[in-house]
Amino acid sequence: METKQQDTSEVVTLKVEDYLRNLTGEDNLLVKIQTGAASLGLDKMTEDDIEKEILAYRNERKIQIT
Repeated sequence: METKQQDTSEVVTLKVEDYLRNLTGEDNLLVKIQTGAASLGLDKMTEDDIEKEILAYRNERKIQIT
């Protein structure tokens, strides 16, 4: 007599933050920073965009210091 086994597969969806937290086993700061930046779209910035942001920040600091 042959018995059929029930399919007990499940689909599990996780947010990237949850996946990384499970992977590292801890709620680490770097994961929060990376996922926060990604949610703001900062992970899509080009090198030129980043350089412009750095230059703008440095110029702003010069004005505040003087």
